[in-house]
Amino acid sequence: MEGLRFSNIDLSVKKQDQRAALVFDDVKELYLDGFSEKKNAGGAGSSMILRDVENALIRGCRPDSASSVFLRLEGHSKYITLVGNDLSRVEKKFELGPSVPDYVLYHNANR
Repeated sequence: MEGLRFSNIDLSVKKQDQRAALVFDDVKELYLDGFSEKKNAGGAGSSMILRDVENALIRGCRPDSASSVFLRLEGHSKYITLVGNDLSRVEKKFELGPSVPDYVLYHNANR
């Protein structure tokens, strides 16, 4: 997939769910502006997983406190930008998989 854009996504679940709210796999040119989620207690896990994603901009997001990690990078993801998000309610802003070097993620101005 090349050239994927999402704006103003608001997700909620009725039952406990450990799965990530969003999973992007093998995407080039991802743009995500404005994402929020509401999970029930016990629904921890990642809010979002990027696997083999190249050139992504993620901004304006506000995940629920039930998520333990906002963004997990896996595979050969690179050129990922995480900027201007309110991540104050999650335990960890991001997590890198074992094959993902730390320099592939640029993050700034995240609360």
